[in-house]
Order: sequence, then C-alpha cells, then structure tokens
Amino acid sequence: GEDLKLRYMTVVTLFDFVKIVASEDASQISVDLTQIVVALFPLFNDEVYGHNDLARKKGVNMLEWLVEGDLAECFRDIPFLPSTTDLQRIRSSLKAKGLQLDGESPADEAQLEARINVLSDLMTTHENKNVRKVVLSHLSELIHANRGIFQKMVANEESSSMNFLTVVHNSSFVPAGETAGAITRLISRLLGRCVDETDDKDVRDALATCLGEIGAIDPNRLDKDISSLHFGSDLPGSDDGGHFILSNPPWKTNVTEFEFHVLTRHLVNALRSAPSTLDQHKISFSIQELLRMIDSQIDGLIKADGAPMSSAFRERLIQADAITTV
Repeated sequence: GEDLKLRYMTVVTLFDFVKIVASEDASQISVDLTQIVVALFPLFNDEVYGHNDLARKKGVNMLEWLVEGDLAECFRDIPFLPSTTDLQRIRSSLKAKGLQLDGESPADEAQLEARINVLSDLMTTHENKNVRKVVLSHLSELIHANRGIFQKMVANEESSSMNFLTVVHNSSFVPAGETAGAITRLISRLLGRCVDETDDKDVRDALATCLGEIGAIDPNRLDKDISSLHFGSDLPGSDDGGHFILSNPPWKTNVTEFEFHVLTRHLVNALRSAPSTLDQHKISFSIQELLRMIDSQIDGLIKADGAPMSSAFRERLIQADAITTV
C-alpha cells in the first residue's frame, strides 16, 4: 500500500543523502552514525516487517555500504545491532575488521558504563517509541549478561554517595576508573521514562523489565540527584531527598506535619504524573481525605463536609506550591 511505498522512499532518500554527504566529508557521517543506524532499527522488527520488505532490504544495503566503506571503524560507537539473520553478513564483516558489537562482554566497569550511557541517552532522547523499546530491551540484556560488573558499579556508587549518616566518603578520593554517579543517572532516566511513557504498554513493559534486571538498591547507595532529576525536589517545600525522614524520626515527628509532608511531597506529585483517569481519581480521593484530616487537626475541630478551609492551612499549601493541584 501507500505506507509501504512511503517507508521505502524514506529509506532510499536517507541512503542517497548519506552517500552525498559521505562523498564530500565522511567525518560528518561518522558523527551522526549512531543516529543513522538507530533510525533503521524499527525495520528489523520481525513481528512487523518480513525479510522481504523492500524498505528493510534497502536498510540492509545501506548498512552494508557503510561497513564496507571507510566508515567501518566508526561502528565502534554503535551500541548494538538488532539480532536478525539478514544482518549476519554485516556482523561478519565487522568481526573481520576487528569489531564485534554483539556478544562481546565489556572488559571493565568503564566500558560497561560507556555502553549504558549511550543506550540511556537513546532511551530518553529518541522520538520513535519502537527505537526506545528496542533500546530498553537491549539494555536489559546487557545488564543481565554483565551482572557481576554491574554490581561492582553499584558498590562504587556507594563510595561516592553522601547519603550515609555514619560514614561520609569524599568523591575526590574515588579512583579514576570507578563510576561514581552512573547508576544514579541510569535509574533517574528510567524513572523519568516511567512518568513520560503513558501511551504504549510495550514500552512500559520494557521499562519494568529493565528496572527488574537492575533489582532493589538501597537509596543510600545512590547520589542525591536520584530524588531531584525528574520529580521536582527543587519545588517549594522540597524535602531534599530523604532529609525530612532523616531529620524527623518517628519519636519526634508531629502527626500533622508528617501528613502535610505526604500530601505535598508525594500525593501532589503523584497526581501530576498519574498515567490514567482511574489513577487520578484514586489519588484525588486520598488527597481529599488528608486535606480534611489536616484542616481539622489545625483548627482543633471536626469539620463538616464542604466547610471552608482554614486560612492558615491555605497559606501553607500556597507556600508549598500545592494549592492549585489540591
């Protein structure tokens, strides 16, 4: 149909453009090679496009042309190739030139971090959801296949974290080969995508799988950035990560203050990022119940439904930048 023709013409146009640019200045192609290759990833989804798809065949021709030319060395920066049989010849050519993208385990933490950074950048910046899904799936496989090195990266993250109370490590003493902050950045980006990816179940499933491969990590092992990068800890009333919990132990915490903290720092943010109407209704109900409880505790009176909010409570909600949401 028309979609098949349009897809084929798109790949042909891209191939012609790459040839023209490469004939003038091959270095320009090397700079954008990752984006060019990644743009072809959706064509190699066997569940959608067969091996006889014209656009897919042209994509294979394009990759073969890039590998056989002077740009083969630039494929060192490509994180992976889709695991399809029609790309086997390309993998063999790369291997013959001393490059092996798939199945080659990183030798150390620095190499694994470099791969994870490339993949997480694609995961957060690429506009095509099919590309993001493929990247997430490969990221899960990469972590699974390199579990030992990944756990060392988590341990090294702890050495640079400033969240422990009893021991504070100075990050200036972290050896150059260690990866302070890499795990924090990865988890922050994954959590950010969990908020943003609301339209595609497959991408959300891929995110869940990747987070499952990472496993449970004590937040104190991570940098404080994990609490602020995507979830607004710079808002008025911010608790600066776990600062509120650490400075307000249960035996010292006023019940009303704790309820206010839950309302403004957790429920309000959850409502703003709720993925569905049903979730919004559930969170809104919890907010309304807490509003009624806190307002009654502040005034010392049991208020009837529909009674106006006290001016003192309203002022605190305004200061916490939560009044418009609740």
